[in-house]
Amino acid sequence: MLSTLLVWIYIAFLSFTYGWLWLNLLSKTGYLECKTQVPLEIILVAGSGVLSIIIGVLHVWLPVSFIMQLIILAGSLFLLWHWKKDLRSFFASRKKINGYKVLYYVILFTFSILILIHAAQPATNPDTGLYHAQTIKWLNTCRIVPGLGNLYGPLALNSHAHLLMSFFNFSFITTKILNQTWSSFIFLLYCSYALREGFRSFKYRPVFSIYYFGSLFWGMVFFRNWISSPTPDTGVMFFFFFLFGVLLTADRSRKLSWQVAFMFFLLPVVISFKLSAIFSGAAGLAWLLLIRKQVNSRFIQIIVLQGLFVLVPYCTRNVILTGHILYPLPALNLFNFDWVVPQPWLSSYQEGVAAYSRVPTVNWSFYVNKPFINWIPVWWVNQDKPVQIFMLILVILLPFIIWRVIRNIKFKLDLVLSTVWLSALIASLAWFFFAPAPRFGFGYLVPTLLIGTILLVRGRISFKLGLFMGLLLGIYALNGIYKQVYRQAFSFIWPAGYPTPITEIRQIGKIKIRVALGIGRCYNLLPCTVPEPHPGLERRGEKLEDGFRISKN
Repeated sequence: MLSTLLVWIYIAFLSFTYGWLWLNLLSKTGYLECKTQVPLEIILVAGSGVLSIIIGVLHVWLPVSFIMQLIILAGSLFLLWHWKKDLRSFFASRKKINGYKVLYYVILFTFSILILIHAAQPATNPDTGLYHAQTIKWLNTCRIVPGLGNLYGPLALNSHAHLLMSFFNFSFITTKILNQTWSSFIFLLYCSYALREGFRSFKYRPVFSIYYFGSLFWGMVFFRNWISSPTPDTGVMFFFFFLFGVLLTADRSRKLSWQVAFMFFLLPVVISFKLSAIFSGAAGLAWLLLIRKQVNSRFIQIIVLQGLFVLVPYCTRNVILTGHILYPLPALNLFNFDWVVPQPWLSSYQEGVAAYSRVPTVNWSFYVNKPFINWIPVWWVNQDKPVQIFMLILVILLPFIIWRVIRNIKFKLDLVLSTVWLSALIASLAWFFFAPAPRFGFGYLVPTLLIGTILLVRGRISFKLGLFMGLLLGIYALNGIYKQVYRQAFSFIWPAGYPTPITEIRQIGKIKIRVALGIGRCYNLLPCTVPEPHPGLERRGEKLEDGFRISKN
């Protein structure tokens, strides 16, 4: 717990520096009149996005290790020294929490303890399908490896969230497992943001507390047990919660506000975290439709430049890892590198992800390309109880929400809120059609339910009810601490390590490689792949960093 807490402080320090860089660049465009308008948590989220790109670019030449730490830390110290006068005035004029300061800090402290306990416990899914922990180990050990997808497809999924996890695990100074520090920090960050904005909403629109408190509750319900697991899904979900939360408070009188600029920065960032987040483009398109009369050439330039800043390094890394621009989508192979992942693999991988997300059972392959009526009963039975309860609530309320949105459009009421809700609904429908694993879609589904509920309530909620919801969150956190303390042992210093995997050494052509046996985990052992790797797998050189390819013979 203590080690995780110390790393959190370091994450906050670096994230703030590079978030402040984004904020300064944005202020030069004229879409930010006062930097104190921007919540501290949003600055840290933006900083995580900027950091992920810088780490991704440096990783082309360097492993994510000591030298990279020095470069990024030196850059941070230089920037802070350069901005020292601005920072003094920034912290001196931060917004208060409007009378709920003590309650905010008490509940936040309670959630912090709960998150630290979970982060110290053994990971629920440390290396799902040779993916999470293995990917992080490759990032820490080698610079970017050409053709890594030929060794095992998921290793080349190129999640920039894993870049952040590998950067903040300090593998170069300890053998302890700190892969979960960044994702657990995002849990803490959203707790702070949701509680702060929830209490602040009592002053201007108490009904918004439904979204802030509700998203925190459902986020903890769905992913609390995954806090110690290095999966990018948690970061993607909470970043979407941030995005929709920011849009709720966007300046209605000035449609081209910093909130909208933040949205168009965060959208490509979450896509770089997980390509399935591409459905979130619905939010961007919906908002552009809403503000089409106010959009000018300067704002288009901001959108394009922010998108290029994120997506050019992301696509470049995809090409190096697999030869494909948008791996694992089976398209856009514009190059003929010797390390290119074979095209049939991509189609097979896409079909496998779609089938397994619909039917998460051992016989998932039977449901490849099966119609809806065949797989939906199996999909439902295999969901956890909290997911089933959430889905039932959403399905029951959905017709009423749609009716309300239609009336809003007809009578031109709450058009901004209705547009935000429609974008979340469109993304949710796309998720359900392509890959309906709940953990892929919570970032859309939860806002669909909560913003829809706000539309139904139509402001008829008092601050007392909102305050009651906030107090319930505190009770939820206390109950969680009580259960975790008695459920599983944990260390007050270090998080739990990974178990020793069961592997074998096999000869594949001229190379020796580990293969995962039993439950299919290798954790931190490199190089490792599935028990039956492709017989044509070969190295491109003498070192691991030279990469892998599939022999054409």
